[in-house]
Amino acid sequence: MDVKTLLLQQWASCLDEEDWFPPLEKVLEDITFERAIWKPADGAMNSIWK
Repeated sequence: MDVKTLLLQQWASCLDEEDWFPPLEKVLEDITFERAIWKPADGAMNSIWK
């Protein structure tokens, strides 16, 4: 298997294929910009946007 094929398989498994975790497209479909940039007041975590 070449690198391109491996990367395309990994992209598909994370973006739009249901596996042992929900696909990223499904998880993010209802996230607004305001929710994506939110992070805790102490700033200890990154936002979804980052």
